[in-house]
Amino acid sequence: MVSDTAKQLPFSAWIRRIAAALLIVSYLPLAIGLIQMAVIPSKYLAVVLPVYGVLLAGLVWLLLGVGRFKKRPLLVGIVMISVLLSMLNVVAYSVVRSTDGLLGSVQSSQATYIEYVIVAKKGQNVKVDSASSIGTIKEDPLYEQSGRALAQETQAQQYPYSTLMDLADAVKSDAVTLGSMRQASLQLLRDNYPEFYDSTVVLATYRVKADDRSTAQADVTKPFILYISGIDTYGEVSTVSRSDVNMLAVVNPQKGTILLVNTPRDYYVQLHGTTGSRDKLTHAGIYGIEMSRQTLQDLYGTEIAYYARINFTSLVKVIDTIGPIDVYSDYAFKSYKAGYNTLDSKQALEFARERYSFEEGDRQRGRNQQHVIEAIVAKVSKLQNAVYMNQILAAVAGSMETNMSEQNLKKLIREQLDDLKSWTTTSISVDGAGATQGTYSMGAQPLYVMIPDELSLSRAKQQITDALSK
Repeated sequence: MVSDTAKQLPFSAWIRRIAAALLIVSYLPLAIGLIQMAVIPSKYLAVVLPVYGVLLAGLVWLLLGVGRFKKRPLLVGIVMISVLLSMLNVVAYSVVRSTDGLLGSVQSSQATYIEYVIVAKKGQNVKVDSASSIGTIKEDPLYEQSGRALAQETQAQQYPYSTLMDLADAVKSDAVTLGSMRQASLQLLRDNYPEFYDSTVVLATYRVKADDRSTAQADVTKPFILYISGIDTYGEVSTVSRSDVNMLAVVNPQKGTILLVNTPRDYYVQLHGTTGSRDKLTHAGIYGIEMSRQTLQDLYGTEIAYYARINFTSLVKVIDTIGPIDVYSDYAFKSYKAGYNTLDSKQALEFARERYSFEEGDRQRGRNQQHVIEAIVAKVSKLQNAVYMNQILAAVAGSMETNMSEQNLKKLIREQLDDLKSWTTTSISVDGAGATQGTYSMGAQPLYVMIPDELSLSRAKQQITDALSK
């Protein structure tokens, strides 16, 4: 005769044991993953993990107990709840692993490679491996390294020229058969020497290893400066390009303040480590993010520990993730009114890029870019938007890179989640006077530049010092 207990337990003991085992094996990795991720503040984990662990332990005790269920519906309910919680644990663990991986994905590779191109005049029947002569640029910061790499591509005799323009003229006049330059330099030739750009063709490309980047280790719980470099490209941020946005974020976590300092793209500055002619700040990006960071460090006379390199894709993806932002406009233009405007990603991008609608042109564009950053910071720092952290990281993966270590990036997020402070953001911009000058990158060819106003620069330096004070 079958006992009443057997009749009441169509779920055999091994089914109950499987449900209990699922709870245990899904909870332990989740708990360990949350602790190792080091993003959630310990004060939250110290409460949530033990309480949740006790709840699951209670379910395990019920599942493994014999004779505790007198009614079948109760047993069915306990098993279903256990399976559901196990599934939730697995999903939560996958989110933890994904977030941890994404935090590491926005870091710059320590080994940097610069793309170079070999060009020739269109219509010439010439090959790289059989050419007799090739021109190079001796003022290139990687002149020696690029020369060695070029020798692996062609046996042509190398002839150094002082500037990019000198090299272009040499190729154009047939003084040399080929020319070698940074791929990003083609942008300068396209904009400033179109007759040469349109008459040449790229025959080959090669890469040159630049100096390794060291990951900055400045304490993010204390005041620090982050250089925000916005490049004028879409897609992968690894593309070396001119830096059209050059903004310093002076972050003071102890005060909860951020000072945004905009430096116009045409600012006439001495590129770090160079002598002779100064250059537009935007051209520093052609030589890599470190050149831009160190040039600004020289200009303002202060340490800039970190950089974040973003492109237009970054801005669009972040706003698509967090939703429309409220951006302040100093003027009414196009479809934007003076005052606050609620903008989606496409509108915010147009707002940040426009300069022809303003008398001050690039100066006002810089201010508008600051307003967009202010709006993003204001929205992301709100408590209800903390849930978007994983989506934001996924959105910017591939379109943002930084030299901030993964540990410091986690610490920065953890500190924000810990006290949920509201950040106060203010913006300033240095000024100057328009002029026409030769540049380091383009030689004697006159280009529009902005000569720094020393009083404006001095005031900005003092405001940076004040913002960094504890």
